[in-house]
Amino acid sequence: MNAVALRIGPDALYDLVAKVTFFAFFVFGPVWKFLETMFGFPRVNVSAIYLLCTVILLFLLLIKAAFSPRKLQGRPVFVAIVILLLWVLTIQIVQFFSLLQQVDWWTVLRYFSNTGVAPILLTLLGKWYAENEAQVVRTVQFSWYSSTLIYIFSYFYIGQDFHREIVEASVYLTLSDCYAIVSLLLMVSVRSQAKAVGFLVISFWVLFFLNSRFSFIAFVFACMAVIFVRNKLAAIAMALLAVMALFLLGPFLVDILGPEHRMVRLFLFENDSSLSGRMVLFRQELEFLRSNWVLGRYMYDVVATGLTGNYAHNYMSFLSAYGVGPALGLVCVIIASLSTGVRQALHEHHVQAILAVLCFCLLGIIAARSYLYPYIWFALAALASMRFSVLDDGKAN
Repeated sequence: MNAVALRIGPDALYDLVAKVTFFAFFVFGPVWKFLETMFGFPRVNVSAIYLLCTVILLFLLLIKAAFSPRKLQGRPVFVAIVILLLWVLTIQIVQFFSLLQQVDWWTVLRYFSNTGVAPILLTLLGKWYAENEAQVVRTVQFSWYSSTLIYIFSYFYIGQDFHREIVEASVYLTLSDCYAIVSLLLMVSVRSQAKAVGFLVISFWVLFFLNSRFSFIAFVFACMAVIFVRNKLAAIAMALLAVMALFLLGPFLVDILGPEHRMVRLFLFENDSSLSGRMVLFRQELEFLRSNWVLGRYMYDVVATGLTGNYAHNYMSFLSAYGVGPALGLVCVIIASLSTGVRQALHEHHVQAILAVLCFCLLGIIAARSYLYPYIWFALAALASMRFSVLDDGKAN
């Protein structure tokens, strides 16, 4: 009985809930929304599930603190991330009730789910992942296999209209981002080169048909970054091969998939309506910044235009939403994380997985995603919580 009691202690219970939460956030939530919109599955409020998981994890964290406060200690960079997150949350909470007078409560709660609940949840998951990297592999594998099978089956079941229907359902961005992150964690953590190549090819193909051009390109760049860390010559060779494949396969894919396919537009050097729309939003963002850059204005896009999504698709929107203080804090945290992570990634295999995810997320906040994009918190918290040891590679081999 005592042995059983020890197994269900605070640490084991936290680990179990974290595994379930990881799967819920990166697989169940996006996949279920996909099934809802594409196949008419019953609606599930996944935001409520994320909130419940966050509350449970925080509660268990307090219990762990009561039993063993030392286990909650973090490196200075992680402490800085927590302070930055609290700063951002404070701005949101201070403006919450005034926003309810200008924006409907459902929209406010939907935004807060992305900018408040998700960052807390992902910061907790990032720290948990870094401290339990060896034990998390099975969770990552199960997550990848589950989502891959569902997406591949759905693609062949729906057929040629898959690319159009998934875009119309407006779920492809979340699906692609979550799938790319899980794929990077799995692929980079695999020691067998043959398996890694197999995972790469399958993930590459699935991401192509999930229709997010950014996720597809950023995934390729993140993989290149890891290959460059491991073998610079191989990375240069693969980059050249990728460019050659772009020119050779482009016309072939255009003929098969048709010029209206979103991904095919990567090979058509023509005006792109999506890119044109983002340039309009970028210029509009410059106007927003004139009045918001000092202190920020949370949900400024909805307040100013009455519509959601009217923000620049990069982290200029973070500056508009929270002001210059948190924006500079985020830049400092990123620089501090990279300065340590890149150096350690040269020697330690497990750091490379998180570095790949951070590269993917950085490309997102620079070129394609707004302040509602929460995944950067997972990458930063994980990299800041990694236990660095030059003996890790030798022990693993």
